[in-house]
Formats: sequence, structure tokens, C-alpha cells
Amino acid sequence: MPLYDFKCMKCKKSFEKYLPLKKWDSRPECPFCGGETLKQLTIKRGGTQDDHPVWLNDSVRMQIQDTDNPNIPPIETRTEYKQHLEDTGIVEKS
Repeated sequence: MPLYDFKCMKCKKSFEKYLPLKKWDSRPECPFCGGETLKQLTIKRGGTQDDHPVWLNDSVRMQIQDTDNPNIPPIETRTEYKQHLEDTGIVEKS
């Protein structure tokens, strides 16, 4: 099942949602405020996502995250990756 990115028109937050292929054109309401959303264009390898993201392989994860520390959960989504980059100051907060 494909993973789609959406952005809320009201609160401006982004989120991801799995949708069946037959519902590719649906726009779910925002889980944060219930507002109307827009689908974001994303470019990635593959069309589906499993337990280990296609977009972030283990070698990259080990470079950006202290994976030896059991208190830090592994980065599993693009949203978590973006948050990690913002928290560490690698990119400016949006």
C-alpha cells in the first residue's frame, strides 16, 4: 500500500498516510486539527514502504543517528528524519 504525504491547509502541519491504490485521489482530514489537506509531491524509490524504509538505508541511518544508544528510537519515517535534522540544527525549522 503506498505511503502518501499530506499538508494541512489550516495548521500547516505535514503527515503521512497509507492509502489503498484505489483511493489515491482521496484527501484525508488533518489528524491534528481536522482541516482540509493537500497531497504533497514526493519522489522516492519504490512505491510502498515496509518496516525498513526504502528512502533511508542502514548506512545512512548510522551516520545521522547514534544507533548504539538504546534510549534513542530508530528513525522510521520521513517525518521523523526531518524532525531529527531540525532538532540537531542541520536544517532550519520550517
